[in-house]
Amino acid sequence: MIRRISLILSAALCIAMLGYDIATEVPIGSVHGRVTMAENGKPLPKASISLVFRGESAELKRVIEITAAKDGTFDLRGIPAGVYTVSADARAHTSKDRILVVNEGKTTELDVALKPKDPELELYASQRVFTPDETPSFQLRGFDPAAKTTINYYRLDLNRIIKGGGLRTLLYSFSRPGNEGGVDPSTASVKSDHFAKELLSKDIEGVFTEPINLPKLAQGFYYVRCTVGKQSRSTYMNVSTIGMVVKTAQGKSTCFVADLVTGAPIPGAFVQMGSNQLGTDANGIATIPAPVENEKQMVMVVRKGDSYAVVDTQTYNPKRGTHRIFMYGDRPIYRPGDLVQFKGVVRKLQGADYRLPGTGTVELEVLDADGNSVHRFTAPLSARGTFAGTYQTNSEDKPGTYTVNAKFGGAADDFYVNLAAYRKPEFSIAVTSPKKYVVYGDHAQATVKAEYYFGGPVVSAKVQAYITRLQHYDYDPSEYGDEGDYSEEPGAGVMGEYSQKVEGTTNEKGEAVLDFDTRVEGDPDALPNDYDYTISASVADASNKFFEGTGQVLV
Repeated sequence: MIRRISLILSAALCIAMLGYDIATEVPIGSVHGRVTMAENGKPLPKASISLVFRGESAELKRVIEITAAKDGTFDLRGIPAGVYTVSADARAHTSKDRILVVNEGKTTELDVALKPKDPELELYASQRVFTPDETPSFQLRGFDPAAKTTINYYRLDLNRIIKGGGLRTLLYSFSRPGNEGGVDPSTASVKSDHFAKELLSKDIEGVFTEPINLPKLAQGFYYVRCTVGKQSRSTYMNVSTIGMVVKTAQGKSTCFVADLVTGAPIPGAFVQMGSNQLGTDANGIATIPAPVENEKQMVMVVRKGDSYAVVDTQTYNPKRGTHRIFMYGDRPIYRPGDLVQFKGVVRKLQGADYRLPGTGTVELEVLDADGNSVHRFTAPLSARGTFAGTYQTNSEDKPGTYTVNAKFGGAADDFYVNLAAYRKPEFSIAVTSPKKYVVYGDHAQATVKAEYYFGGPVVSAKVQAYITRLQHYDYDPSEYGDEGDYSEEPGAGVMGEYSQKVEGTTNEKGEAVLDFDTRVEGDPDALPNDYDYTISASVADASNKFFEGTGQVLV
């Protein structure tokens, strides 16, 4: 009898559990869609489509992303039924958000027409100085419906610009779109020319990366302006046989002028900075007073015949008094509630030497991430000119960058406290490439390795990786700033472009080898420069916990 009652109860429990599963089962549906360009109705491959679930359930409040196929179509199968916010984006096209209802057991049709983004134009000149034997070149990048670009170049009367005191403003305006803050440099030209060039590198959206080559030019300083449609960008180029290096110290600027090709010193070159003028000696060297803060002209120019070299020699000499403070903390990052420990050193500047400052009190202040003062205190200065302090953060403190300021003897210094509510990942991800570089057009590989911190590989984990690329730059800081020809940092304002998405699964070693093509549909036959391909990998284990890692390969 007892056994029979147990069987009845077990059956009832099974039926109840089955009923619960049916009641909590997530209804699913499908979406079939097509992405086109609004201006011509053509399919838009590689467009990214994003669906954000609008439900209240935390489990279902997710983002579903997919990339359109070659014909612009995409399919999403087995997604939770409900209401979604849909958006789509491509390199030069985008759409407004719209609402999509996915019905249970049905396929919802979705046609998305993307409108062109606002036209963009970028002029990138990796080199600003050329010899008369070289062909000046640069790149135009952007998006515009125009089919060609017009290039105007002007040889400038540099002496006229120098006398007007506008050279530094002119150089600054060259490196900024639209010449904000500067006059039209072409008004100071002595010779000009122009030509037009078809934009042959346009992809299906109208995005282009076009190499522009000027003819070989005579020695002189040139202003170059490129126009595509209603957009214009400009730069300067110096065609010269000479170069100059400037070292500034203790109120003097020492200039060395040399041949750009041979490196031989150039005697008799005419060096000018503001009202100061001097010729180089037999060793190509001239020493003149350094610029002062209130002097209008802060650019040094050297001339030999028709060749020029220009160096921005502006220096910053703040009035800091006779004392100096140097501070440092015990680690680069803290969690809210941690104790921040720091130390500092104070020295008195006497001539060119540092001396002990004597004893005293250092005033300290802590500013939060919004710049509000949250704590003031003092620390005694030891006989050796050192001090130390602590600051106890609160577990409820807002994450961000905090600042600890110190003041003594009219001098001030600070260091940053990075407060972050971080959590340690459960496994690490390393993304490596077996080759140092890959030739464009060949396939590249990246190995994604996932390991738990407690030991052991992350096996059978799903790996998704997005491949983006950005032009490769060999940037040497010593070639810029106060010791070289005026130029902005290479790569400034340049954004990476999406290439493709690849997937894989980790093996028993926790590794997944991802293979991808360095040249995808719509790419030109050849890239004008080397590119860094970045592999951004996301690894999710069986419990659906995921972490990310990145790696690069040079193409």
